[in-house]
Amino acid sequence: MCVFCEILTGNAPAQWVNKPSDGSVAISSFHNRLKWAETMLLIVPNEHLTQKQYWKSNLIFDAIQLAIKLGEKFCRHSGFRIISNFGKAAHQSQNHGHLHMISGTPQQKGTSQEKYLDWIGEIGYKTIFQNNDNEIIFMKIGNFESNREMWSSMKIKGLLDHAVLAGEKNFEKGFRIETYFEHDVTSPNLYLTGGSKIPLYI
Repeated sequence: MCVFCEILTGNAPAQWVNKPSDGSVAISSFHNRLKWAETMLLIVPNEHLTQKQYWKSNLIFDAIQLAIKLGEKFCRHSGFRIISNFGKAAHQSQNHGHLHMISGTPQQKGTSQEKYLDWIGEIGYKTIFQNNDNEIIFMKIGNFESNREMWSSMKIKGLLDHAVLAGEKNFEKGFRIETYFEHDVTSPNLYLTGGSKIPLYI
């Protein structure tokens, strides 16, 4: 039985943030039982969807907006990250689709190197790290001034679709999609990490 389905149906306990209602809300959130960071929340679809189904569905936009809202509520001073892992190599432990909202920002942040980006239409991208095990690709869409603005735009769905397709095509063992928001204005960012030895997300 799926652990998240057990929680969502009330058959397993959870520390709720947004609880399933009468069916009018399709997404719920609760605290992660792991205590690797000060705040760790899970944002999940009430229906059992795989990670790829979740990210390719129309639910993902609402899920991301909820994750940002919760990040701004719980992590106002520390900043936060929104993460999804795809596959065992990326440390995905549950088949039920989910986002992680985790307090804190990466210790080492990549640079977008705006003037050096390659572009496919409105999507800009650049490999910022690569070795025999892993690759990190920076991505953005459009000319938004802040990360909050980019991720709140409906255009983000096109970038997410592109990121998932790139992950599936280039990283058969697994990949991670991640963004971070600092306590002040953060430049637009999406990081696609893929390979055979992806580090833990904490």
